[in-house]
Amino acid sequence: MQMNKTALRSIDPDMAISELETIVGDSKDRRFFVDFDFTLCGQSSVDIFLAQASPASLYMPIFKAFAFILRGLLRRRSAKHWHDPARVAIALLICPWLVVTFRKQAEKLFATYQNRQLIGALDDVPVEKIVIVTFGLEFIVKALLAGTRLKDAQLVAPSLFSAARYRRIGKLEVLRRANIAIDPDRDVVITDCDKDDADILAYVQNPYFIEWPACAEPNPINAAYIPFYYLARIKRTPGFLVKQVFLDEMVVVLLLFSLVFIPGDWTVSASLVLFFLSYLVVYEIGYADNDLVGYRREAAPKLSARFYETMGYVNARAAWVWSLVFAFCGVAILSDGVRAGIYARAGMAVPDSRLLEIGLLLLGWMVCVVIGYLLFRGFNRAPLFWRVYLYIPLQISKLLSPVIFFALTPVAAVLFMAHLVRMWAPYAIRRCGGDIEATSSQTIRLAFFLAFLPLLVVLEGNATFLWNWEVAVIGAFCLFRAIPELRRKAVYRW
Repeated sequence: MQMNKTALRSIDPDMAISELETIVGDSKDRRFFVDFDFTLCGQSSVDIFLAQASPASLYMPIFKAFAFILRGLLRRRSAKHWHDPARVAIALLICPWLVVTFRKQAEKLFATYQNRQLIGALDDVPVEKIVIVTFGLEFIVKALLAGTRLKDAQLVAPSLFSAARYRRIGKLEVLRRANIAIDPDRDVVITDCDKDDADILAYVQNPYFIEWPACAEPNPINAAYIPFYYLARIKRTPGFLVKQVFLDEMVVVLLLFSLVFIPGDWTVSASLVLFFLSYLVVYEIGYADNDLVGYRREAAPKLSARFYETMGYVNARAAWVWSLVFAFCGVAILSDGVRAGIYARAGMAVPDSRLLEIGLLLLGWMVCVVIGYLLFRGFNRAPLFWRVYLYIPLQISKLLSPVIFFALTPVAAVLFMAHLVRMWAPYAIRRCGGDIEATSSQTIRLAFFLAFLPLLVVLEGNATFLWNWEVAVIGAFCLFRAIPELRRKAVYRW
């Protein structure tokens, strides 16, 4: 097999279509080998298939997490080979009815995602002269093409079990093993990828490597709502979600309520994490609403570029379902002793029915989440002047909602007040036109925690609690979080 060594450059789609229309007129003795994903179809056929799993907001995070783990476990090239078949395999395992659901929607889906420009250019090519050669899975591509004339074209596509091997050996070898010969002088190859299809493009004298414009319909996998994605990718950044939310606010909640249970009962810590996630996933509705209100009401709203691309991304109904799931898990994993203690603090007897016992606690927590949702909604619609003050109850609700279940110790109350000042001060300074870069919010929390402790000594009437390990852990956390900030702002020197 003699390869064409000329370096390939992508062809402008309009120019390519014009040339193809000319070649099509002389298609009697030539065949057209056409890619499917991102060529005949504007998106990945596997992504279109996976997106039919319902509810999407439950399955899409699983598929994305699985793909992320796969990339971490395998070498880059191997991960690419297994990416699609592995995701489809896990989808069929946890959602076996997906095939039936997909086949019912397939014709309509292809009508939505098809590349009309290319399909129109191939209309005059006899269908027996078209060979669709793709790394997309055969049963998916067949279902998508079922309502078109291309269903009668020759299809060369892998099964679920041969997909990785197809990618490994390349399309040219796949065609050879299928006893399909290519005439390098006459036949035409049309694809969007010069890497995956480098072998077959280099083999023919009529290669069409075309980078089509982005599909008007977004990738259905990316369009599916995933908890915390809006906060991590649209409102803020992944670093903000990890450092500010998970490693700061969530840790503060754990320090406020779980230390008294350690090391006796670790279920409280796990439950608090789930309660925090339950609250945060609805809080994210508030973030999206905040952006939307700013977009509609402000002359020059400060919004990320991705906001305009993903407007309406947050699915409020799905967010509430996720919140309920997190909350149910949070209540269910609590030990019997802790749940009995919660009822005792409320002056209630533990219900005889386990379902009622868990249901009442779940109801209590979801009332807190609803209150937080309403506070954020009111905050978003308040004049900017009043937002400075409404920010305080908003933060109180986020941090102190677990108090309906767990007691707050005096030292924990000091941490709460210090953290509240830490959150409110930068916001108030920014809203009042101050220099936010000059503030050191982590240092503010450390300073106020240390400043409030003497007041607690006066109220308690003794200082023995200062040697309590709770004070040491909270103090160490505040110091640990403040040191990088101090060093960065050149205030502290080793």
